[in-house]
Amino acid sequence: MTIDGISGISEALLVGGNSDSGSNGSKRAHESDASDSNSGRMEQIKKLKKRKGTALKVVNKDFNKFKQIKAQEFERFFEKLAILQEEAHQRRNETIQMQKKKNQLMKEKTWSKKMKMWLKLSEKKHLNDQSKEMFQ
Repeated sequence: MTIDGISGISEALLVGGNSDSGSNGSKRAHESDASDSNSGRMEQIKKLKKRKGTALKVVNKDFNKFKQIKAQEFERFFEKLAILQEEAHQRRNETIQMQKKKNQLMKEKTWSKKMKMWLKLSEKKHLNDQSKEMFQ
């Protein structure tokens, strides 16, 4: 019994060698077909790369616009922050000035109270001195 005789399986299928059908065991029938399909595949890959390149250019342009917009937003934010800090500094200075005025007024008020007390005491003392003179 030969290999060809076993259940109708040909030697080409078992070994993967050449048979009368011209098949070499692969899906491609001839070498020229393989090179044609490879060159076609290479062209497809080149086209895809070109498409990716243009897509990348578009993405890069969009990203550059995005970066530019964000940079402008940061500039505006920092300008606003600087303005707010300046306003806070001015308010702080105004508060300090108001506190100084308040302290000065308190000193003046205290001084005036002391002066009133001194006047009253000096009058009483003076009266006491006069009354002593009268009784003598």
